[in-house]
Amino acid sequence: MIENSVPTKKPTVNVVVSEELKGAIEKWAEDEGRTQSNLCERLLSKAAKEAGYLGGEQKSDRDD
Repeated sequence: MIENSVPTKKPTVNVVVSEELKGAIEKWAEDEGRTQSNLCERLLSKAAKEAGYLGGEQKSDRDD
């Protein structure tokens, strides 16, 4: 497992996930040579952009 020993000034978010998902995140991050935090930030940023919540005009209506 890759550990990030560099302190960050970025805001933090805590997420509760299943053991299965935690294991998948650990393996995925290791396979890509990333920290788990970096992988999750990349995935969440991509999802937020695709959903229109980041990097442009914000969505005002939801289709839930």
